[in-house]
Order: sequence, then C-alpha cells, then structure tokens
Amino acid sequence: LHALGELMWMHALGRDVCLLSPHGAGKTTVVRRFARLLGYAPHVVFCHADMASHELLQRRSTDTLGGTVWVDSPLVVAAIRGELAVLDGMHRLSPGTLAGALAPLLSERCVLSLPDGSRLVSDAHWRHLVESVPSLHPAELARLRVRRVHRSFRVLGCAEPPTQRHPWLTDEILAAHFGFIVLPELSPIEQRMLVATHACPPPARPTLEALLRYESSVRIAAEG
Repeated sequence: LHALGELMWMHALGRDVCLLSPHGAGKTTVVRRFARLLGYAPHVVFCHADMASHELLQRRSTDTLGGTVWVDSPLVVAAIRGELAVLDGMHRLSPGTLAGALAPLLSERCVLSLPDGSRLVSDAHWRHLVESVPSLHPAELARLRVRRVHRSFRVLGCAEPPTQRHPWLTDEILAAHFGFIVLPELSPIEQRMLVATHACPPPARPTLEALLRYESSVRIAAEG
C-alpha cells in the first residue's frame, strides 16, 4: 500500500515512474492496481536485450497488399490516447537504448522524428500551434504528420535493481525524468500469504512449499 501511495503521489505530480524490485516482489500486482484505480488502459512493452531503440517507438509490419509499413508501438499508442505505457523488464535493454529513444518523450513529451517521419509534440505545444498560427488547425497538423501527446499519458517502468554483474542504472537513465520507487522483497511468509489469497487448494500446498524453498535457494545462489 505504501508503494501504491507513492505511485499515486508521483502521478499527481506528473512524473513517470520506475518500480524497482527483485523478480516476484509484486511489481505486476502494483501496476494492475494502479491502472485499475485510475481507469488507465495499460499498454505493455516487453523489453529485451536485442531490442533496438526505434522498436520502443515503432516497428515494421506489412499491410494487406504485402507492402512494409511502420506501426506504432504500445508506447506511442498510449502517448496518443493518454493511457499508461508499461516498460516491462526495463533493465534488460542494452545500454543507451532507453535514454536514446525516450529521453525527449519523458522530459518534454515530444519526439522530433519517428521512424515513419511523423512527429510527436506535447499537448501544450499543440495548443500553442493551433492558437498562434491560424492556418495550423488540427486537420492541417494531421496532414503534416504532427501528432499530439495526450496530457494524461504516463510511463511506468518495471525493473530489477542493478547489480555488480549488471549495473544497468546509468547516469543517462537517472537523468531521464523517472521517479524511482523501491519495492521490498517479499518474505517467505508474505509469499505464502499472497498465494493463499488466490485460494491455493490444500492438495497443492506441499508442492507450493517445495517451489518456494527452491526459489529461495536459487536466489541465494545467484546473489552469491
């Protein structure tokens, strides 16, 4: 509840947030509750080490005639619709990928040039263009491929804490206008309580206990 309260507070301040915790500590549960409480439709980007910078924004696909086209990523769809973009596994991205692709979107709510040649501008910039230049009405801006980032748009990252083997939290990312919330690791008792809330049947409990012990042993071995 404390983490959810911090998340709501940062949202009210207009901040994007990154949840930091070991695997299985409840990041997904917090994200779902946050989205449900605020009526957000989450758009999930599953991050991986081989993901190129442009894939965070757009990807190549084919149309009905077999031609290649650029398709908006879930992140850009969320930006246009004013919904929640979830960067799942943000720590897996290669160095420089996140900051290189998203720094302007996180800090200024704009992208000067998407792979398809269109542009994203902040809601304030969009309104300024429409009000100050009479010829630039919304239809004309759409023709010029200028698209507005909705003011309700938020980015929520989910990542594991940096380690000596994988110090992914670089100065570039720390400067990327994310607020960071650290979720404590669940104790074995809390893990059992969490599973109990999902009505684990009695016959399956010995198996569950064995899995929890195995998970604990693997985590301790990995940290050593």
